[in-house]
Amino acid sequence: MQDMIMNAHLSYMAERTFVMYNYTWDVGVGDYSKWGDSIIPAQIPISVYAKGPIAGAPYPADKYRQPAVSVPFFRSICPHPTMLNVDNIKHEIGEPSALTIMTHFANRLKSIDDGCVEFQYNTGQVLDFYIMGDGKRMADLWPPLLESPILTEWQWSDTITAALESNYRIVHPGAGIRDSQRAELPGLLALHVRRGDFEDHCKHLAKWKSAYNAFNTREGFPDQYTPPQNGEWGEASPEGLEFYGKHCFPSTKDIVEKVYQVRADAKRQGRNLDRIYVLTNGKSDWFAELKAALNELGGWKSIHSSRELRLTREQKYVAQAIDMLIATRADTFVGNAWSSLTSNVNMLRVVQHHHPQTSRFW
Repeated sequence: MQDMIMNAHLSYMAERTFVMYNYTWDVGVGDYSKWGDSIIPAQIPISVYAKGPIAGAPYPADKYRQPAVSVPFFRSICPHPTMLNVDNIKHEIGEPSALTIMTHFANRLKSIDDGCVEFQYNTGQVLDFYIMGDGKRMADLWPPLLESPILTEWQWSDTITAALESNYRIVHPGAGIRDSQRAELPGLLALHVRRGDFEDHCKHLAKWKSAYNAFNTREGFPDQYTPPQNGEWGEASPEGLEFYGKHCFPSTKDIVEKVYQVRADAKRQGRNLDRIYVLTNGKSDWFAELKAALNELGGWKSIHSSRELRLTREQKYVAQAIDMLIATRADTFVGNAWSSLTSNVNMLRVVQHHHPQTSRFW
C-alpha cells in the first residue's frame, strides 16, 4: 500500500495521470495463488479496499489532476509507452533524501514529451525498503505528502466500511455509524500484535540493527527507542535479541505492561481508555491467554481481536485493511515500529489529525 501511495503522489508531483493497479500478491500465476495450504487471489483490485483520487475519484478543484485510469485503459491508448529504468535514474543522484529522489523523478517525467510513460518492470522501486526504513531520509517528504490529495482525500472502500459497520458490537458502539470513516472511536485502544513468522523476522532485524519503518519515525511520536548497536554487522547480539524481542515481538507480559502504561498516560491527558481491539494474526489460544491477562488490569468494557470479526467471503481477503480502518479511528494505537501496516496506520492518523501522543509503539 505504501508503495502505491508513493507512486500516486509521484504522479501528482509530475502533473501526470496515475495508472492505478491492483494489489498483486503473485505475478504471472493467473487469478489465484497459494499462501501455505490456502488458495488466495493473486491480485486484489484497488477498488476493493480504497476510494479517492488513488482509485480514480476526482481530485479537489484546487489541486486538480486528470483522474487515475486503469491498466487496461492505459494499454489501449498507450501501446508503445516510453520506458524508464528506475534503478538507472536513481543511480544518477546517489543516496539523497526521499524528497530529493521524488523531485528528481518528477522532473524527469515532466521533461518527457511523450504522454505515455511507464516504469520498466523489475527495475526497482522509486523509494525502496532501504529508504522506507530510514526516518532521516524520509523526513523531508512528510510535509508535502501530508498535504497531497492522495492522502487528504483517502477513503476506504464500501467493502471495508461495511465490514466495520456490521461488526460494531465487537469493535465499538460508534463504529456502526455510517459516513464517519474518520470519526474517532473514543476510549478504543487498538493494539497491533504480529505473531507467527514475525518472530523470525524480528530476529533478522536484530542482525542488522534495523531502525523503525519510516512513517513510524516522527517528531512528537513517543516510544522512539534506539536499537543497540553493539555486535558485528549481520550478527545479533544478546542485547539486540532482547531489545527486538521486547519491542518487535512482545510477550504477553510485555503487552500487559505496555497497556498499563499507555492507559495511565492517557488518563493523565484526560482520556479514558476502556475498550481494546487487537489487530493480530495470532491463534485463538494465544489470544485467549492475552485477553485473560489484560482483563486482570480491570476496567475494560470489551476486549476483542481480528479473529472475532464476522466477514463476508470478499471481506476476508482484505481483513488487514479492515484492521487498518479500525486502528486509524482508534482513540489510541500501539503498533509495531517495524511493520509497514503500523506505518500506514500512523501515516493516516497524522493526516486525520490524531494527536501524535496517541500513536505508541511496543
